[in-house]
Amino acid sequence: VELVEPGLSDDGPDVGDIIAITFDRPTNRAALQWRDAFQVLDGSLGKTEFVPMWSDAGDVLMLQIAGQVDTYVGKIISGSCGDHGLLPILTLEECETAAYKIGLADVTVTTTTETESPEGCWFLDGYSLYLNTNPASQGKGTETSTPGFPRLPICTLPGLDLQEGVTRFRFVGNLEVALQTEGEDSYPVADFSPALQGSFSQSFCSNGTVFKPGNASCLACGLGFARTPDGLGCEACPAGTIA
Repeated sequence: VELVEPGLSDDGPDVGDIIAITFDRPTNRAALQWRDAFQVLDGSLGKTEFVPMWSDAGDVLMLQIAGQVDTYVGKIISGSCGDHGLLPILTLEECETAAYKIGLADVTVTTTTETESPEGCWFLDGYSLYLNTNPASQGKGTETSTPGFPRLPICTLPGLDLQEGVTRFRFVGNLEVALQTEGEDSYPVADFSPALQGSFSQSFCSNGTVFKPGNASCLACGLGFARTPDGLGCEACPAGTIA
């Protein structure tokens, strides 16, 4: 598994960057509901939206970052953030941002240390916004002891968290369309992939080459062509020059 910066490097993952999962043989390029297709160990794909692409040979599945959905989930009416696969919001700034994003009337945070209040950012329904900083409240969720005044957590979705040399992937066995190699026996996936290689903060392709999804590799622009300023394509050299 590799992290690919198709263009020039920047400070982190953004739209157009790619997670490339390489197989040891060509496949039938099955159309996968990719979020249900594999498990991520020691990391998360979180809220990120991807466009899946296969290489022409079907031996590399590329997940290209297409954007990010709204990260905030408002007013959990039962349980804690963790009960719903979400994360608590633990900073004042993010609590205010979340309240604004989900349309709450009050976006000014008051800090509290009440042990029985929900962990992190929460909203007294119909009234005020709070941030609970008491470590003893870790894991606590919706609190309804006062009739008509529930304390409702505001949560966030996990983010994109891929760790070089640590994160691994494994395909699961509930694919709607079997992923297989024509004319060869297929076997259940037994283990996780090797650890993730590369970094979103480094260019994958060296100067003079560009990433071609069909080949899932960097290819030279060729004689008379040079890489475009964004690093994503090739363009003809100006008259009187050569690459």
